[in-house]
Amino acid sequence: MKDQDYVAAARAKIVGERDQLLTAMKDVGLSYAEPQTNFVFFRTGRSYAEVAARFRAAEVAIARPFPPLTDWVRISIGLPEENALARATLRTVFARG
Repeated sequence: MKDQDYVAAARAKIVGERDQLLTAMKDVGLSYAEPQTNFVFFRTGRSYAEVAARFRAAEVAIARPFPPLTDWVRISIGLPEENALARATLRTVFARG
């Protein structure tokens, strides 16, 4: 924490990756809680179990369910290559008609 240059660089990377995830969510029409951290909490309109299974099949892990918000999912920001896979999976799972 004493290395403020490192903290600023890490924060910028997280925000950049998070913004790309938000763009993917907007592209497929998902709503989300405005993020301030290294994860995004978003409404899927589907059951947690269904979404978790589809993401797991693509080797993307999502957080545990958060009852009573049974159609909301939390996904954390990871490494760039992990985030790219998460975005691709999101676009596949929630592709519009």
